Amino acid sequence: MADTDKLAAADARTPEQVEIDRLRSELDHFTKSGIIEIAVRNPNVSSWMVEWENRALKAEATITALEAENKRLREALEPFAEASRKMDEACESFKQPLPPDDYKPAKTFNHGELRAARRARDISRNRRES
Repeated sequence: MADTDKLAAADARTPEQVEIDRLRSELDHFTKSGIIEIAVRNPNVSSWMVEWENRALKAEATITALEAENKRLREALEPFAEASRKMDEACESFKQPLPPDDYKPAKTFNHGELRAARRARDISRNRRES
């Protein structure tokens, strides 16, 4: 019986009361929602947010690829850095001055190390050109 009374009361509302209830509901939504929930109600804002989200995803993918390339290049250069470090340590232990930058160390590199360094260089060069 109570449900029928509610329906009868709802039917008895005037258009102004219906509009007031709608505005109260909207005000409640605006006061309890965050800025994003309010902003996405506007189609222009919503499409703009999707565009920037896609740009961010693309940038993150690029960063991930560049970090992987950076790691690969550092690994390829590690034998050369290690040889340079050992030479510097040897000079310090014998109280000798450090050699000039164009000095060729006595340690030779194997072909695998040189190929890895060349491959790293070529891949980097190709990425810059494309």
